[in-house]
Amino acid sequence: LVAPKSERTRPTLDKTKEALFSVLLHMAPDMFGSGQGRCLDLCAGSGQVGIEALSRNMYQAVFVEKDAAALAVIKENLQKTHLTQAAQVVGVTVGRFFKMRQATSAQAQVQVQTGQAEIPELFDFIYCDPPYRLAAEINAAVLAHASLILRQGGVLVLEQAAEVAALPATAPLCLVKEQVYGRTRLCFYR
Repeated sequence: LVAPKSERTRPTLDKTKEALFSVLLHMAPDMFGSGQGRCLDLCAGSGQVGIEALSRNMYQAVFVEKDAAALAVIKENLQKTHLTQAAQVVGVTVGRFFKMRQATSAQAQVQVQTGQAEIPELFDFIYCDPPYRLAAEINAAVLAHASLILRQGGVLVLEQAAEVAALPATAPLCLVKEQVYGRTRLCFYR
């Protein structure tokens, strides 16, 4: 896969990605086997986590990324992997994405429109990998909204710098696992 040529984007290392999916398969084995799972990749960067989820039999992935260069890379990677049909790419900030969902939910229970297809109401796997300098703010916003869009039994994973403690979970979510891989901490919530 291609990665954006920008200092603002930090792709998840392959060993971290493999460890992530190993934990997910152990934690929620049915998430990938059914072919019906839905992934939300926030601060998607190159899209590699959502693309990996699709390659492991997820039905659909939504990529949220504000950086124009990264959006172009996500689309290129989706074309290279022949996964464009199973993906939706949304070019907004994470905060704007949640505002769009709230506004849309308040009106007649319809889903957010991207110009391609409807974004699902619920996701089985939500992953957020913000720039580390913004991780506290963005991850807190994701944690605050996740229970509204995470399917029961789903998994939320927040990535952040290893030296930063995991954010406390807010009910009904619980922090169920933390793993440190080099300079990266993955925090798993259910």
